[in-house]
Amino acid sequence: EPTTNVDASPETDTICDGELTNITIQTGSTPTHPAEFRWKAWAENAGAVQVLPVGWIEGLTVDSTITYPLDNQTNQAQRVFFEIGSYTVDNNGNMRCIGESDTVVVWVEPTTNVDASPETDTICDGDLTNITIQTGSTPTRPTEFRWKAWAENAGAVQVLPVGWIEGLTIDSTITYPLDNQTDQA
Repeated sequence: EPTTNVDASPETDTICDGELTNITIQTGSTPTHPAEFRWKAWAENAGAVQVLPVGWIEGLTVDSTITYPLDNQTNQAQRVFFEIGSYTVDNNGNMRCIGESDTVVVWVEPTTNVDASPETDTICDGDLTNITIQTGSTPTRPTEFRWKAWAENAGAVQVLPVGWIEGLTIDSTITYPLDNQTDQA
């Protein structure tokens, strides 16, 4: 039998917290019985990513896809390693010859959070809001924020935007004029 090989892809990927991996398996080896594959995973930081299996998951075939949920337990992006090993089987389907391995790295983004302050404020009619945006999350790429506003009583405050305003970054300030159309706060 040839020493089987494995080509798992993508070699590096970034997924959101709670999403499934999407790792495909290929081989250029042609043994007498179909090559099979097994995988195991571990987080770079023990305990940072939950729901990782213990030990090898066996019995995958060519064109299999490893779809596995990754739950980041932290506010930091976490790296998870997937080792995919190849092997041949005997006439009874038992593992026979261990082949080569390939390692895939999956970054799991944290669920970002937002801290907007002040939480409550009182401004004069026509003044600008002064809401600052912060986060304790550290994903692989910069965090952005969006906001929308509405009045408790429809029509009471004029000049409210319709829909989401996007593209704000950390340390952004929402400065927006509010025009009270009533004699009530």
